[in-house]
Amino acid sequence: MSMSKRQRNLLLKILRDCILDVFGDLGYDRKEETKEIIRKSVYLSEDDPGQWGGEIVINHEQGLPGTYESRMSEKWFTVQDEAEKRFNAETRLVNSFHLEPVNGAITAVYVDI
Repeated sequence: MSMSKRQRNLLLKILRDCILDVFGDLGYDRKEETKEIIRKSVYLSEDDPGQWGGEIVINHEQGLPGTYESRMSEKWFTVQDEAEKRFNAETRLVNSFHLEPVNGAITAVYVDI
């Protein structure tokens, strides 16, 4: 069973919120600047020119820490767990949810419902 457009957009919002909650300001001066970096970096896979797969793509070239960075990997696990919890609370659909690094610049988000 695949996700509806509404479900993918909900997941996108939840994932962006979790990244902001876990990583905070990312070292930028203003919260709005951080939100803009997250908005540009986290998008639906259907909008991804690289066609990396998954439901959502996280592009680390816009200023988000990479999932391969050892000091950041624990934070990415927290993002993954929190996003799964929030999405499941809203939809009760998730069997499996995970972030999968594709390479140093891209992470794909997969959801099995």
